[in-house]
Amino acid sequence: MISAYLVAHLDDTFMIETFLTNIRASLSDLAEGNLSPWIVTPTTLKNTIKDMQKLLDADNSGYKILTSDPSCYYKFANSQCYEIIWEYICPCSSH
Repeated sequence: MISAYLVAHLDDTFMIETFLTNIRASLSDLAEGNLSPWIVTPTTLKNTIKDMQKLLDADNSGYKILTSDPSCYYKFANSQCYEIIWEYICPCSSH
């Protein structure tokens, strides 16, 4: 009876351990200036990039975000920490 209980919850324990490992790795990446898909999903990032471009277009600034490919931002995101706010700077062009 005890062994059946332990076996039943072994998968849960493994899933929690994996989840915590991924969070730790993602936070470590973030501290090094790299954005992680575990923290910001590709879908969220794509939607944010679209919204940012809409704001730039509405402002008539002439700036265009050069790429909407999330993998670019995961690889090359520049981050600066201001207290607890992380600001990611997207590459923009005025042409």
